Amino acid sequence: MNPKILFTIFTTLMAHSGIAQDDASDQPLFLNADYIELNFSTGERLYQGNVVLTQGDVVIECDEMTTMYDDDDELLHALCIGDPGIFKKATGQEALTGSAINITYDRKNNQILLVDGARLERGRVLVNGYRISHNFSTEKTIVQNDRQASGTTEASGSSGSGASSRPKVMILPKQDPGS
Repeated sequence: MNPKILFTIFTTLMAHSGIAQDDASDQPLFLNADYIELNFSTGERLYQGNVVLTQGDVVIECDEMTTMYDDDDELLHALCIGDPGIFKKATGQEALTGSAINITYDRKNNQILLVDGARLERGRVLVNGYRISHNFSTEKTIVQNDRQASGTTEASGSSGSGASSRPKVMILPKQDPGS
């Protein structure tokens, strides 16, 4: 069989199987807000009011965002504050969505960090915790309570009540395709 045809079939299958995923950094970055302040000398930029970041299949919505760029004007990371902020990423057939008061989108390390009232959902799986980190490259998610995130233990925690929000996972039942 012709090598060009084999290559075309292989790359088409890879793209449809989710193994070859679009890299968001290859896509244009769009940011809009009610107020924008750009500091080209430091690479830091501030966005306030109805902030929306879109790059490829990644969308982040929040109240305030600070971004940092490298010398080549490539996004390194975005720090978001919302009530809560919303994060969305289309991944193959399922979307990855999350929310938290503080969201850090780390383009350099290809990960998202959700802190304070963090929630992440993918398909039928929903996780809640104080701090959730998700690596897009490895597809690994780590969920922590407030004490784990701050480095304190149950015995040495500073909370007078002794209560701590424990991470939770909920797996929804499969939906009957006939319903």
